[in-house]
Amino acid sequence: MASRRSSRARTISWLLLSLAGAVLALAGWLFWSHRQPTHPAEPFDARAWQAAAPVYQASADPGCVRGGMAQDLIERGLLPGLAAAQVLELLGRPERQSGGAWAYELGQCSGWGWSDSELLVEFDASGARVVRASFQHLDPRDLR
Repeated sequence: MASRRSSRARTISWLLLSLAGAVLALAGWLFWSHRQPTHPAEPFDARAWQAAAPVYQASADPGCVRGGMAQDLIERGLLPGLAAAQVLELLGRPERQSGGAWAYELGQCSGWGWSDSELLVEFDASGARVVRASFQHLDPRDLR
């Protein structure tokens, strides 16, 4: 009888641990996927990019305006190595600048289309050349 109870206890423990593991895995996946871009890459067009700036001028709820073009820039590695003047010519003036990085508004392109995103262009220590371009999910608190 005692071995039957201990077997049942082990089975219940195993089931509870499995359930907890599954819940943690699901929570991790949801957190990760919420921060991913929601639009696939689309060919970058400098005129369309600059015409859409600033993204939030016409609407506080614009959708994903430049996210696909940003994905194209990132996936094809078109920005690293460019001089600051070349970035200005290609992308126009950034909406924000701080600490050797320029940020360009993309619209609501992450968080399953609910959250604001930007293209972050980071420069070397001298500020002369791009070292990295990345898609950045913005926490609403970052916009205050």
